[in-house]
Amino acid sequence: MEDDFGHWIAGFIDGEGCFRVHKGKGGSYYSCCFTLKLRDDEEEVLNQIVEETGIGYLKPDRSRSGNSKPCLVWTVGSKETCVALVELLDRFPLRARKAQDYRIWREAVLFWVHQKKGNRWHGPRDWSQMIRYKKAIEEARRYS
Repeated sequence: MEDDFGHWIAGFIDGEGCFRVHKGKGGSYYSCCFTLKLRDDEEEVLNQIVEETGIGYLKPDRSRSGNSKPCLVWTVGSKETCVALVELLDRFPLRARKAQDYRIWREAVLFWVHQKKGNRWHGPRDWSQMIRYKKAIEEARRYS
């Protein structure tokens, strides 16, 4: 990836991206996710991001209200793609307020990837650290 594009995408993520640790369906696990949502008439930009980075995929945003326009979402949610995004953003760092969210999310991704799986001998996974990361990101987002 060209440095110019890397710095551009980092700035774009700083302005429009969303780093999350979220509870999975049924509440039995936690995982990391990154999204960046734009109106669907910006599809060309999002396609370029996916093509250049090789990370994630696009999906239509089904949540609309009032006069909102149809949107597309760049989604990064597997362990492999979250690690790839960490590597990208370590190379091209965020510089605005969202850098704080990213630092917490980065720790959560690395924890999630290296966390031991639960099993019948040792019991279920301990999700308490992921819950702490989730709360830390939520706290970091509060307007001050």
